[in-house]
Amino acid sequence: MKLTMIVLIFLVNFCFAIKIADNGPNFARINFVIMGDGFTLDEQSKFDSLANLLKESLFSFTPYKQYQKFINIHRINLVSEESGTDIPSEGNYISTVLNSYRGTYGYGIREDIAEGIATDSIGSWDAVIIIINYHQDGGATRDKVCFFGIDDYSNTCRHEIGHAFANLADEYVGFTLDTNPPPYVVEPNVAVPPDTTPETIKWAKWVTGGVLWPTPNEGIYSWQVGLFDGARYTYGVYRPEFFCIMQTGGGAYCRICTEAIVLKIKDKVNTIDSPNPPSCNVGYTTEPLEFSLGLLDTENIHYIVRWYLDDSLLTDEQAHTITIVPTSFNFGTNNHTLKAIVKDSSTYWYHPGWDTVPFVKNDPRNLMQDTIVWPLIYGIAVEKATLAQAQPLFNVFSTGNAVGIRFNPQGTFRLSVHDIRGRLVDNMGSGFSRVTVQKQFRPLASGVYIVRLIAGSRVYSGKAVVLR
Repeated sequence: MKLTMIVLIFLVNFCFAIKIADNGPNFARINFVIMGDGFTLDEQSKFDSLANLLKESLFSFTPYKQYQKFINIHRINLVSEESGTDIPSEGNYISTVLNSYRGTYGYGIREDIAEGIATDSIGSWDAVIIIINYHQDGGATRDKVCFFGIDDYSNTCRHEIGHAFANLADEYVGFTLDTNPPPYVVEPNVAVPPDTTPETIKWAKWVTGGVLWPTPNEGIYSWQVGLFDGARYTYGVYRPEFFCIMQTGGGAYCRICTEAIVLKIKDKVNTIDSPNPPSCNVGYTTEPLEFSLGLLDTENIHYIVRWYLDDSLLTDEQAHTITIVPTSFNFGTNNHTLKAIVKDSSTYWYHPGWDTVPFVKNDPRNLMQDTIVWPLIYGIAVEKATLAQAQPLFNVFSTGNAVGIRFNPQGTFRLSVHDIRGRLVDNMGSGFSRVTVQKQFRPLASGVYIVRLIAGSRVYSGKAVVLR
């Protein structure tokens, strides 16, 4: 008897992510996701090539170039039934995964579908970048999703990701002028009266003496930080510099936009990346104690390191490692505290022939500085627990105005709260525990949340419902 095997092949979007820039664990890095729309099965190699070129283009551009070790980039291959995009003005409608289209004023897309795919694929992410398979330039951004056509996609991506990632505003004037500009704008690179004096402007720390105020929209003021009229599609809204990629669609980010991007990176990524031992109680008797910071990317980022013992500055203040000899400091049998403060003081070449300028001058939240503390406890064994030793008991619950979690990992842990789409809502950070504890998060609006605990190579998650 002859058996015949029939194999059915289905074209399915599995939506798994491939890391094309892997610079560390996702929870400790910025995560950009690149997708394509209107690429058929036969065109996936074309999309792969565009995604790789986009990655290389982004990492050759300040400040992503200097901070690329802080960023992961993921590629998600979406297979559309047909190639291209909808052109409604021509009555041309095709079947694509994200339902993109090219209209009179640019591109459109179903960003909610893209967000869901990104969340299902990698969990928490920071921006989604979509390449539309159509040869016409232009792009747009909605919330944290930016999209654009193939033509001039490199410059367009740099502009659009400024919106999606760092909440930068457009700095150009549109075809029609708004005679009623908003009373306040939240974007870091635009301002409206009355907060437009040299002392009250958002970028006051960058303003130098002698600059004309308001600053004329003329090329002779190209390299000044001032008050230039015209932004957010209208006059009466002001931008900080004459030229910027957020205004022209090409060139570089101005100093204020560069600062905003770096601060956004620093808001999530801790430069103390792999401390040894972890931030936990360290026992001592008379033996020397060794500590190291494991700073992220010391080749491209310049750090100033300060070590403190019981709040007194140590002489070996610039080292990334340190050895503490208890008998040399007359520790006795008391408890003590070792602390390291790391400040990112990196600079870059903003203009040929100038001295370098700092990435950040205005840092009200002190994001360019990270701190780690080790309590030194007399008489207990030196803690050598690792992430792999964590065995948590996980129970998520909601109480009052907060979401809490109970667990007992025997080692280090990281905790975070995400909305139902996987977007980060609150990052409690990391720590060490030997016993069951309760952690309280900030007040949350009504809804369903995902609480994620990372311990070693394992990830635990549970749902919490908050009712008002």
